[in-house]
Amino acid sequence: MFQDPLDSTMPSADSFTVENLRALSASTLSFLTQFLGHCAPSKRNQDLPFENLLQSHLQAILVEWLSEVDPVDPSNTASREMIATATSWALFGAVMRYARGHLDLPQETYIDQLMDFLTAGIPDFAMGGA
Repeated sequence: MFQDPLDSTMPSADSFTVENLRALSASTLSFLTQFLGHCAPSKRNQDLPFENLLQSHLQAILVEWLSEVDPVDPSNTASREMIATATSWALFGAVMRYARGHLDLPQETYIDQLMDFLTAGIPDFAMGGA
């Protein structure tokens, strides 16, 4: 269900770039918003069985993308798998919150905010880049 819309919006996304991460985030948000729009209101805020599958799929995409990239900082001890896991959960959690209707922002604005976090991270936000 998710792969077809993903393929149609990201046909050549085979490596990690900020543009591909943005497209992955926007595609996931659009899919979840549409999918949850078809759920009964009582089901929208409950855990749904597909959630773990979708997050795992996001993680697999990120692992594949990151396997093609050499680390910018070789002293960084984080593995590609750990980075993909943390990023996929951050992406998934953020778009799920939006898709469940808890925010009153345009999707593009929300994706901009998500990309600011995913590309800069906590140090730029909380510690001024330290």
